[in-house]
Amino acid sequence: MKKRLPQLILILLTISFLFTFYYKVILSPNSYMFNTEGDAIQAYYTYAFHINNDSSYIEFKGMNYPYYDNVIFAAAQPSIGIPVKLVSALFPLVGNYAIGIMNFLIIFSYVLCAYFLYLILLHYKVHKFLAVFGAFSITILSPQIFRLYGHYHLAYSFVIPLAWYIIIKIYHSQNKIKWSILYSVMALFWFFIHSYLGMVLVMFALAYWVVDYLLGFKKLKKDWKGYLSLIFMVFVPLLIFAIIVIVIETHINRPTTPVGLLIYNATWDTVFLPYFPPLRPILDKIHLFSDQHGEGMAYIGFLSDVIIIAVIFYSIILLILKKKNQIKKTLFPNEIIVILIVSVIFVLFSMAYPFRWGMMFILDWAPFLKQFRALGRFAWLFYFIITVYCVFIINKFYNFMLFKQRKHIGFFIVILLPLSYIYEGLPYHYFFSGFITKEHNLFLKDNLPDYYKRALKNIKTSKYQAIIPLPFFLNGSEWFKREATHNSLRNTLVLSYYTKLPVLGAMLSRTSMTEAKKELQVLAPAFYSKEIASDIKLRKPFLISFSNEPLTFYEQAILSKADLLLKDSLISLYEISYEKLFEYNVQKEIDEYMSLNQFLFNRKGLYTSDTTGLIYYNNFDNYSSKIKFRGKGCFTLPRSGVSYLFKYEANTFDPNKEYILSFWYNNAKEERSCVFVCIDEYDPQENKGYWNYYTDPRYCEIVVGDWSLVELKFKVYKLQNTGNLFIDTRAISNDTMYIDDLLIREANTNVYCPILSLNNNQSELFKNNHQILLSDNFSKQLINRENRVNFYIDQIKNTPDWLNNVIIQSKKRKINLEEMIRLNAEYMVDIENSNQNK
Repeated sequence: MKKRLPQLILILLTISFLFTFYYKVILSPNSYMFNTEGDAIQAYYTYAFHINNDSSYIEFKGMNYPYYDNVIFAAAQPSIGIPVKLVSALFPLVGNYAIGIMNFLIIFSYVLCAYFLYLILLHYKVHKFLAVFGAFSITILSPQIFRLYGHYHLAYSFVIPLAWYIIIKIYHSQNKIKWSILYSVMALFWFFIHSYLGMVLVMFALAYWVVDYLLGFKKLKKDWKGYLSLIFMVFVPLLIFAIIVIVIETHINRPTTPVGLLIYNATWDTVFLPYFPPLRPILDKIHLFSDQHGEGMAYIGFLSDVIIIAVIFYSIILLILKKKNQIKKTLFPNEIIVILIVSVIFVLFSMAYPFRWGMMFILDWAPFLKQFRALGRFAWLFYFIITVYCVFIINKFYNFMLFKQRKHIGFFIVILLPLSYIYEGLPYHYFFSGFITKEHNLFLKDNLPDYYKRALKNIKTSKYQAIIPLPFFLNGSEWFKREATHNSLRNTLVLSYYTKLPVLGAMLSRTSMTEAKKELQVLAPAFYSKEIASDIKLRKPFLISFSNEPLTFYEQAILSKADLLLKDSLISLYEISYEKLFEYNVQKEIDEYMSLNQFLFNRKGLYTSDTTGLIYYNNFDNYSSKIKFRGKGCFTLPRSGVSYLFKYEANTFDPNKEYILSFWYNNAKEERSCVFVCIDEYDPQENKGYWNYYTDPRYCEIVVGDWSLVELKFKVYKLQNTGNLFIDTRAISNDTMYIDDLLIREANTNVYCPILSLNNNQSELFKNNHQILLSDNFSKQLINRENRVNFYIDQIKNTPDWLNNVIIQSKKRKINLEEMIRLNAEYMVDIENSNQNK
């Protein structure tokens, strides 16, 4: 019992701490959702929907309708979710406690984190009292607490300490193979919670093995058990995970190069400087902060920084004094040096080194690494190793003070480190203890706000085949996406959970790009053919969940065709039939064009009713390119750099008017769409620039095959300002960008142009840069009309009196002569048609 007393003290201390801050969650874990926005509600939803609503154990049918996805890419935590689902099949009430089970496991993980840290510290011969307080304090400061904002699959704080402890057992136990197999099972378990956790563990094992092998080559080169351990720790879980993913895969064209490899990183600031009170406000005043990305949070504590600096200086002094053996004995024993080197490898990797050194070719050797773009998460391992090492160092100092018979002074100095960790970590828990109990569990009916209850009463579930969210969201394919608003996401997922209806839309990971393109077609106007329509076999209506927020033009068009079911304060319900949603109607646009045709003016080949409003059009036909959307060519952008598509002088744009720019952008390859499109307005009087209007082709609502229609509504500040439209492609490598048909028009002006020949020999009607493909009959009408227009143009030019009359009209109306000639020719054709109709 005496041997177990420190462990008991540690467990009771940790539980008491957790109960002090999180007693509400501990006493009633099923009553709360730690957060109900963004990634948080998505994490709860995919996990709970799969347990309670899916009939399959491997397929997730909550989102990405009609294609769905598997539980791995849905992040449904199958390692926990499937066992809970199995039990709930026998005892249905268990499914109602799915959220509570996950919440409790996340909070309880801190007890396991402290326990395994204690065992690790004991292994490194730290005094038991210091091991207790060191393990407890390191747990308090653990950076994974920030995953309580939303990434709950990553919030289990004991994962790395557990892995480290098993590695210690592998290298010090007589039964290496048994512990290696256990490590393999553990890594595989965490792969199916979240692939990042699994990858951290196998890379940890690989790095430890390689460093240990290199430092002790002579000892290990004949150690067959060491090689077998490597296979079990690294290659077996990786291989099994890959095989299972391949076997259950039913989707094609998932993204292989997600965005953010050089963005979602740790930095020196996120690792060595605080990002929370009490120390952050002090550093803010002296401006020691750069931007700290949330993915890189792995702060090791102020005294850890001090100890690291002290160790470095002390090592230099001993080197100068030629006391290398003392360095090794005191600061860097063999086993410690191995784990420290591993920690340095991981912290550099978390900061995207060696990729920042231009060594991106490594990703060609190991392309699977591209999937792990949030490298900052790998810094967690550095946190645990360095804080344990700091406790190890102060334990050495305590032993020295004991030797000098200054036990009390040594104890006082030594206890400062864990106290500093607790001091800096307490504000984390003060904040999150309040944050995670603000929201009740929305998957318990009794907790639902009244507006959700009213909405659910108005839904006849059997009538509908799926839910369409408005504002629309589609996240997961990386290169074709619409970001979710918090209200739209929460409303839609709550309704989906209770009605068991799938969502036509997605908030998942690495979804098929082919499927994403099709799902975006839902937003396209009726004159576009929608391939997704044939993939949906049911003809039932769709339920629209509208969060009463601003909509885009295309979203509003969908809503205008739907029937209102319920209008409430925070949610409205609409119904739209399959036929209305996927209506294909070109004739409406043709009729509109024909009715306006005689009132339209030719503006350099484009037709509009406005003779004075700004219209800028560049079809880039003077550029030679095999890849083009329409016409003879398109603009080609360099692989890396800034390109200017349009420059304007003062007095070009009226600050009282809104304008829309649009162009077609080729999306045929991954990464190609991740570019920065921006209007750079410059005020010469104030010598100041404005970047208030910008976009990204990934967020386009209109996608036609391998082309996306980029649209941006903008205004200028002042009439005298100059500016340009530029595209920055520096985020892209090893590719060429293609842009076609740049149009800038006033927002309330429609611009037409009948185009009589396309690359596929089909005619189209150009409307505001949209492509309206025409039937053969209407194409013939246009061709006949164009031939008659050309006939009259020749007649005018070859009839002196007629031509002189047109010249007078041109000067009087201040219209270009060629344009005036065409207007007269079109007028003659319209008279012909009018007479024929009579």
